[in-house]
Amino acid sequence: MDTKSKSSKKWLGNLICIGLVAAVAAGTMLFYPSIKQGADQVREGYRENSDEVSSDEYEKELLQDFINKAYVGAYGFYWNVKEEESQASLSPFSLFFPDYKGQRRTEEYYSSMTNEYYDTIGDYFDNNFEIWTEMYQTSMLENYGTIYQVVDEETGKSLSNGTEDISRKEPEDYAFYMKYQFDENGNWTLEKLVDKEGITEDAFEGLTLNKSYVLGQMDLGISAISMEAPKNITVYLVSSNEHCYYMGKSGTPDWMSTSDGMNYTVMQGGLSLVMLGALAILTAAALLLPCIKSLRVGSGFLGKFPFEAVFCMAFLPAIMSEAIASMVAEGLYYVEDYYLYSSIGERGYYLMSFGIFAVVYGCWFVTVLSARQVFSMGLVRYVKEKVWCVVILRWIFRGIKRFGRWIWRKVRGFFRFCMVTLEDIDLTERSNRMILKVLGINFLIVFLCCFLWYFGVMALILYTVILFFILRRYADDIRKKYNILLSATRRMANGDLNVVEITEDTGIFEPLTEELNKVRIGFRKAVEEEMKSQNLKTELITNVSHDLKTPLTAIITYVDLLKNENITEEERKEYINILDRKSARLKQLIEDLFEVSKAASGNIKVEFRRLNLTELLKQAVFEMEDRLAEAGIECRISVPETDVIMELDGEKMYRCLENLLINISKYGLSGTRAYLNLTETKEAVDLVIKNISATELTMDMEELTERFIRGDKSRNTEGSGLGLAIVKSFVELQGGIFHVEADGDLFKAIIHFPRENQAEEG
Repeated sequence: MDTKSKSSKKWLGNLICIGLVAAVAAGTMLFYPSIKQGADQVREGYRENSDEVSSDEYEKELLQDFINKAYVGAYGFYWNVKEEESQASLSPFSLFFPDYKGQRRTEEYYSSMTNEYYDTIGDYFDNNFEIWTEMYQTSMLENYGTIYQVVDEETGKSLSNGTEDISRKEPEDYAFYMKYQFDENGNWTLEKLVDKEGITEDAFEGLTLNKSYVLGQMDLGISAISMEAPKNITVYLVSSNEHCYYMGKSGTPDWMSTSDGMNYTVMQGGLSLVMLGALAILTAAALLLPCIKSLRVGSGFLGKFPFEAVFCMAFLPAIMSEAIASMVAEGLYYVEDYYLYSSIGERGYYLMSFGIFAVVYGCWFVTVLSARQVFSMGLVRYVKEKVWCVVILRWIFRGIKRFGRWIWRKVRGFFRFCMVTLEDIDLTERSNRMILKVLGINFLIVFLCCFLWYFGVMALILYTVILFFILRRYADDIRKKYNILLSATRRMANGDLNVVEITEDTGIFEPLTEELNKVRIGFRKAVEEEMKSQNLKTELITNVSHDLKTPLTAIITYVDLLKNENITEEERKEYINILDRKSARLKQLIEDLFEVSKAASGNIKVEFRRLNLTELLKQAVFEMEDRLAEAGIECRISVPETDVIMELDGEKMYRCLENLLINISKYGLSGTRAYLNLTETKEAVDLVIKNISATELTMDMEELTERFIRGDKSRNTEGSGLGLAIVKSFVELQGGIFHVEADGDLFKAIIHFPRENQAEEG
């Protein structure tokens, strides 16, 4: 509850501050009528106290400024006329500075300058001159509302932005008429200026019109010593407004009607006093409100501004005074041409005014509030916590200090490492001894050269040259051996695995050479295995298609026969029996394929239990005795005297024995014996099953354990070719090893279970 109370009081203090600033801003706007009344009095007083002389002086200054611009503009007119006459692009620099390079080269400072330097000056002059001329002719003259005509007295060529021939008109035909000339020597003369009496004559007092003034106005940065002035041209400037040189087409020479005059009257009419009073109220509030501890004014976000931000906000009222005066003047003396008032309306204007006053006053309030913290926090603490420059510098110094410590630790660790390394050098190793010998010889040679004074330099040069050739020879030898390895590696990367074994001496790369030869052999073996795997996959697909198609074709055939209504009942029963056998075979084939697929993918559950392998073998032979007897094969079992107990999956192990016995009944030679020998040692348990094959065993024994591979390649006997594949998968799942061997017609199936694997499985 205490924390919530403090938080609510802090927000109450902030709301009071915000409300105070808003109230002072709104109060300032309530003084608008009084400010307008005071501004009107200032305007009337200004007009009553202004005599004719002061008005003439103001007009005189404006006319002088217009004449100055007209003089500078004549240079642009002169260039336009000459370019028009030449009917080609004319460089202003070449026109006004025809011999600038030659004159400058006579001076000592510029004599060493290159042609590129002068070309750069010319390009700079041309660019700035063209920009200023375009601005003068398209902007200034349009704002003044004047029409110009320039005439070349030598050729009679004329240029104008109007339709009339001003040179043939009388001065009295225009409210404003100005004519000036440049003679053949470039001297400027104002021949005619029609305006109010008295001002025309006084306007020329204090004018300094020359080439330097032109270059200064255009800000071209080039000396006027070698500049040529316009020659033999006459310029006319006319307007329908006698005061065009003041405000343009619709202007009047009343300074109070200008924006500067209106701002002045508003400030003098009371706006400055109102704002000063508002700032005084806010200053007092910012100093006194923090004294009320319960309000916690200054402890929130209002007191967290840094010194730099406060310093900038302190000058905001002074910086914004001109803009505020202009805003207030526009609202008090609304004119349709003013964009601001006409675009946002009266309501928008007052909302904007309130916002600007609130921002300015709020910044001042925060400034005073922050300045008060200097006394409450103390100068030292304030500088450390509130002056960002100091905070950043302290952070940088701390970082430099930490970095210095880190560098010192690294340097110290490096020297310690060097010392430990030197202590651990084994001088019995040939490489270490060789390095130390080379360094010792190098040190001795350099040491002796130091005693030869100036001849030591020559000795060092000679020593360096000799050392260079020795190192280059060594580097060439390394590069040659490296290229041997690189060539072999590239051939292997391009798929050439028949690369001849590298027998050359590769020096320091000898270990890498040996490993590369091993990689080559390994890659070749992997490729051969992959090709073999691809062939097996192809044969697998073929065998699967054949073994699935055979019973399926029989089923389809006998189903069609059953559809025949003319068959006898005995034939129907015979067909149904055949369908039953073929369906059972197809089902068994699919189940076997499913089992071997699950086993190969590892997606089969194996339940290990203590299993008496001796009894399981006897049981499997007993249950398959009838089938073996039909095949004419007699089984002989050999087992240890004690039972062989292992951790195996009984169901999977029985399936393995069953498949092996079925395989004997199918492919064993009738009238022979099959031998099942179970042996046990401390390391492993082995089961070896031997029988005589009825057909010659010509195929690869490793392929015989693959899926759909059958000993009868003619595929005349019934079978899926999955029996041995299932045995291999199930044995491997139980941690054993299964493989088959052939010695002539003697076929062996061997199951090997290591005891350590059984311990892990258990």
